[in-house]
Amino acid sequence: WVIYERYGKPCLIDTRNHTEELLGFEVEGKFDPAYGNKAIAPSCFWHPKQDMAAMEILIFRHPREIWVWRHGSGLRPIHEQEVIKLLNSAQGKIIPGAGINMDVVRWKGETLEFNVDYTSIVDGYFIDHTALLQWDSATDKLRGLGDRVDGTRKIE
Repeated sequence: WVIYERYGKPCLIDTRNHTEELLGFEVEGKFDPAYGNKAIAPSCFWHPKQDMAAMEILIFRHPREIWVWRHGSGLRPIHEQEVIKLLNSAQGKIIPGAGINMDVVRWKGETLEFNVDYTSIVDGYFIDHTALLQWDSATDKLRGLGDRVDGTRKIE
């Protein structure tokens, strides 16, 4: 497989049968390397044993989502709203406008681990967090693995 950026989206070439697939053309978001002609490697994480890749996608240049592509299954975006729903139950009211950034950590077997930086409001304070989440490629389920508080500011 070869991956590159085309029209701001990830594009995959199957070198075995010479087919090409442009991902997410109908969806908002740009492949991180599209801004500033950056290298692909820091934004694309190939699964070590499967034809599957996780890509960091920018939404309006800042908040990042993760798209997972699997040969034969297509594209599986992990959207901000899905992550907020998972985190809201544990961490108070989340502020989407404060920015929610998702960064891939690694593939661990069938699961993808990624960090989510976000801000919540609890008892009159903004609380900055970094959560470690996991997406299971076999079950298509998200779950939280941990949450760290990075800072606290009083709402004035």
